[in-house]
Amino acid sequence: MKKNILISVVVLIIAALVVVFLIYPDIVQYLETRNDTGRVTGVNDGYEGGEVSAERTESLAYEFTLYDLDGNSVSLSDFRGRKVFINFWATWCPHCTRMLPYINEIYEGDHEIEVLTINIRESTRDIERLMERNNYGFTVLLDSDGRVSGGYGVRPIPRSLLIDEDGYIIGDHLGAMNRAELMTFMELEYIYDGS
Repeated sequence: MKKNILISVVVLIIAALVVVFLIYPDIVQYLETRNDTGRVTGVNDGYEGGEVSAERTESLAYEFTLYDLDGNSVSLSDFRGRKVFINFWATWCPHCTRMLPYINEIYEGDHEIEVLTINIRESTRDIERLMERNNYGFTVLLDSDGRVSGGYGVRPIPRSLLIDEDGYIIGDHLGAMNRAELMTFMELEYIYDGS
C-alpha cells in the first residue's frame, strides 16, 4: 500500500515538473510583456505601430533540412542568395496565430524575401486545418522532434529570424509582432545592407 502511494506521488511530481517545464517559458514571456496597467503589450491587439526590438547577430544561421506539409524536403541552403524570414510557431500559441495573417500577407506580397514558418512538434492534421480554415499559402516546415528549434535556442515562441543572402542572421525577434512591427522587422534587411 505504501509502495503504491509512493509511486503515485513520484509520478505526480514528475508530471508536474513536465507541465512546468513546458509552460513556464510562456508564462514568463506573458509576465514580461505586461505593463503597469496589467495590459499585455507587444502582441497583436490591433495596435499599429511601435518599436521592434531585434538583435543583429553576426552568426551564421544553423543549417537544417525539414519536410513541408506536402512531404517535400526543404533545406535552408536551398535559399542561399536570397533573404529568408523564418518564424517558429505552434497552433496552440495565441501570440503565434495572431501573427500568421501578416506573415501570409508578406508571403503573398511583392517582396524579394523567402517566407518559411517552422511549426514545432505538432500534428500535421492540426496545422493543415488551421492553414485551410484561414486560406494561408506560406510554407510550413515540420520540426517534429524539436531539433531545429533547439538548434536555434527557440524557447518561448513566437520567434522570428531574418537571414541575409549569405546565410547570416541579421534580425532576431522574440515575441509577437503586429503588422507594422513585422513590416519594420522585414526592413531590417535594408538597414544592415553594406555594413
